[in-house]
Amino acid sequence: MSKKTKKKSVNKPKKQVHGKQESAIAFEKAKSMTVGELNVKTEKLNSVNNQAVEHEEKDSNILADYMKTHQHQREKSAKEQAIESNAQKRPYIPEEPILEAEAVEERVETGLPKGSKNQWLYATLVVILAGLFIFAWYKSHEGATSQAQPTTKLEKKVKQFEAKLAAFYLNKADGQLKNQEFSKFADIKKELADYKEAKNYSALKKEVATLNAEIKGIKQVNGYFKSDVLVDGKVIETAVVKPKATLKTPKVSNEKLQALLSCAVTIGEKQQKESKELDEKLAPILQTGIEKASLADLKAVEALYKQTSQATQSSYQATFDNINSRIEELSKGEAQLQSTESSEAAAANESTSDNSATAAVSGSFGNTGAVSQAERAKSRVPYDQAQLADVNNPAWIWADGIKERVLDTCRARSYIKGDDYILERVNIINGNGYYNLFAGDGRYLVSINCKTGYFVGNGAGHSDNLDF
Repeated sequence: MSKKTKKKSVNKPKKQVHGKQESAIAFEKAKSMTVGELNVKTEKLNSVNNQAVEHEEKDSNILADYMKTHQHQREKSAKEQAIESNAQKRPYIPEEPILEAEAVEERVETGLPKGSKNQWLYATLVVILAGLFIFAWYKSHEGATSQAQPTTKLEKKVKQFEAKLAAFYLNKADGQLKNQEFSKFADIKKELADYKEAKNYSALKKEVATLNAEIKGIKQVNGYFKSDVLVDGKVIETAVVKPKATLKTPKVSNEKLQALLSCAVTIGEKQQKESKELDEKLAPILQTGIEKASLADLKAVEALYKQTSQATQSSYQATFDNINSRIEELSKGEAQLQSTESSEAAAANESTSDNSATAAVSGSFGNTGAVSQAERAKSRVPYDQAQLADVNNPAWIWADGIKERVLDTCRARSYIKGDDYILERVNIINGNGYYNLFAGDGRYLVSINCKTGYFVGNGAGHSDNLDF
């Protein structure tokens, strides 16, 4: 074939392999060839076709493996579907062997060997599918990364939440909580709902429930007192219990905190008991007035007061300040009276006169008065000089509360006014000391047994008999 012919063949339109005209020309050329030449041409063509088939099978296997792995089915393009549809409609025409010359023309026209066309097609498909696979893998990895990031953020928030829980404790093992953190617990309880997706949500929920019970227990016990008795894991023993509080010990899981709660409740119970005993002793004194109470009663209630706890004493501080003042006042007056009595008794012991007036004892708190012999003669108990000389005899000591009680009665009957009176020792009979009570102006009133409080005078309407 001449160069001119080849050039012309390059510019002409691509032939149809299965066209009628091409088949007719190939057949005319084959008739002019010998049998040997036809066999050679046939073998070459078969070799080329076999290679193309092998490439096609290899490409098909690659495509099948990829499609099986990812379970995707490639959809045919509209153009491929149209070609396939036309091929099905075209009548079947047996292919005739393509001669070498026409094979050369085919290569010149396309620029590629016949088998290379299919290779290029499948290579293109493989590249496209590989790109799709990479794209799918990237999206999958991107999704996994996006899922991992929220998980990491959640774990970080959980750690921060755990730190907030730990901040409630000074020492968690010892059950020592910070009172100042209690106001933040409502936010903690609300925030817990944000961690339902956390792996350790159950543990967090349990820890919050434990903290809730501990805070409630501490608040409950603190509510029994006028000020907090449990502060930062310590018991404040000076806290004062509320008198009418009904004390109960709450239950918590931490043994050491449980011991603190029990200790605080015990302190409250002790204070309530002390207050009850003091109230019982104080009731009659406060009812009549501290100024009218006997020295003995005041000293008795004061002794009980001093045995109580510091917290209880602080609750009664004002009341016992007044009681202590009255005790000091009465004690001073009694000391003065006893001193005067001792002096007068000593003077009576030195006197050789039968005048029993030397045994006179002036009244308390500096009140004095001249007692005449005529008034002493009215005494229901006779004077005994020998007994008066025994100034240190314990019979002269007043029994607790007796003197105050007799004087109060005499005041109530208007025998005396206030402390305007005179007391004199008279006699010791049957181990009991007797005193005469005179008004401030020296008038005889009654004779008194200082041990029993029995007294008798000359007036009508009251006791008239002596007790010895």
